[in-house]
Amino acid sequence: MDNNPPSKPSGPLAEFTSRPTFQLAIPALDLGALRVFYVDLLGSSVHREDANSLELIFFGGRLQAYKVTKMPETVAGQRGGKSVPVPNFGLLMSWVDWHRAVDHLNYVGITYRLLPTTLAGPDGGTEAWFAITDPSGNCLAFGTSRGD
Repeated sequence: MDNNPPSKPSGPLAEFTSRPTFQLAIPALDLGALRVFYVDLLGSSVHREDANSLELIFFGGRLQAYKVTKMPETVAGQRGGKSVPVPNFGLLMSWVDWHRAVDHLNYVGITYRLLPTTLAGPDGGTEAWFAITDPSGNCLAFGTSRGD
């Protein structure tokens, strides 16, 4: 009889690397305002909703907003010498799409949490970032990079 335990896998399961999409849960003070922000401004679609939660299809993943009475505290991280709220989430976009997004957000009059900015990337190329805040105060960061 073999009393040795089975060996542990050396890497992630295929289920973690081949088919998943992301899912993120965020707090929300006003689900109606979040619905307008994510659906009408950013183009997400509603998957399901009820009085206490809103689940969205957000760029291929699931974003679940849960009604809260108070937002949690955030801390400041640093990116290119700028203060960025943590936690944050958002998109990594192509250079062209990032600039189109900035043009659109400028057109609709969005207030930026971190103004659109470019900086030297760690690979010697150029990075571009901006951050906005949803109606509940969650921070969304949008970035891109290009090697110059």
